[in-house]
Amino acid sequence: KYYPILSLSLDRAEREEELSNSKNTKWKEYAGQFDITLPYFHQYYLYSGQHLLSFSKGLIVTTDNDFSSSTKLSNEHYQLEGISFQSSINKLRTTQNILPPLGYLFNSSYYNLSVDERDANNFLWQFGLDTYLPSFFTNHTIGINFSGERRSKDEGQYRLQKNYISLLEYQFSRGYEYSFTPNFNKFELEYTMPLAYPSRGLGRWIYLNRVYATGFVDITDINSQEDKRTLSSYGLELYFDTNTLRKLPLNYGLRFINKVGQDELEAEIFLGTVLQ
Repeated sequence: KYYPILSLSLDRAEREEELSNSKNTKWKEYAGQFDITLPYFHQYYLYSGQHLLSFSKGLIVTTDNDFSSSTKLSNEHYQLEGISFQSSINKLRTTQNILPPLGYLFNSSYYNLSVDERDANNFLWQFGLDTYLPSFFTNHTIGINFSGERRSKDEGQYRLQKNYISLLEYQFSRGYEYSFTPNFNKFELEYTMPLAYPSRGLGRWIYLNRVYATGFVDITDINSQEDKRTLSSYGLELYFDTNTLRKLPLNYGLRFINKVGQDELEAEIFLGTVLQ
């Protein structure tokens, strides 16, 4: 009963890149992609698993940009081919669990971009492994996450962006902006715990369900011939689960970041939601 899943996606993105001479260039990207996914789902007592293998074929069309150099774009057409795999096994959550009490999520994807069949040197490989471990306290979870990225070393090649980063996340360690590198690894240690269950309304339009916190330590290792750095940060995130406007499960957040080696505390406000 595990039939292949066929999907067609269309995407339009406003792209902007900061080049090596500190100038920005902007362009539009239009993409169409066809995927065939082979799924497998299973359940064993309190554990559920999901495993997906996908094959992709697509086309990316770009508009002209406003920079005259090796990165100049002029209505380019790129052929896209890729393969991705995702696997997870998690213990079922109760209504008060914030994260799975035990489990893992692994994902890996490889994409190749070429102007024609002879040009097949522009690739992007992304991978990540998130593990969830129980703590000594009920509904507390320890997260150990490892992720990374490999791509073509030529900075002048078109930069493929497959996984858009959520507003809740950073591609490098929290607090650091992304800059082009062909090779980086990131390690995250997180401790998530509930703080309160107010279950009360704030005025007529926001109902506060739960408040929880995540303490984190991030370490990103950039290791290429041109750039060798270690970016580290630690801090605390506060989350406020709400039902806003009586319909939307919005999550309001406040993040405090301390960058290692910099005597400066940063604070951020973010907003996220998952609509199902």
